[in-house]
Amino acid sequence: MTVLVVEDKQATRLLLQEILEKAGYQVLLTEFGETAKQILQETHVDAVIVSWALQARSGLELAHWIRQQPPRIGRQLVVIAVGNVSPVRDSFNRYPVDIFVPRPFNPTEILAFLKRLLSFEERAGIGNV
Repeated sequence: MTVLVVEDKQATRLLLQEILEKAGYQVLLTEFGETAKQILQETHVDAVIVSWALQARSGLELAHWIRQQPPRIGRQLVVIAVGNVSPVRDSFNRYPVDIFVPRPFNPTEILAFLKRLLSFEERAGIGNV
């Protein structure tokens, strides 16, 4: 499974890369929302971990953009946001992310959320074409 990490702090990006790769995930990294969009359009990604406070474009904008895209390979991406301010609901009373993890965070907590969300989708058959 492939996880895209969108984080503008290099130390956090590398920490998440290390913990995710040790858990067996393929990890793609970027610090920019626009680059994340390009990656998501060109590459199969199962989940996105996004910083809520990206410098060039907010994680909120990126999460909303992801949710506006049609599901790929029969399922929607899992989106985990990391930040200091929790996301707001949209006009349909939905959150644009599956999980919000406040900073400071424990990387193994993010890993646990990711495993739980991805395994739920697999058990529910959401990933089947």
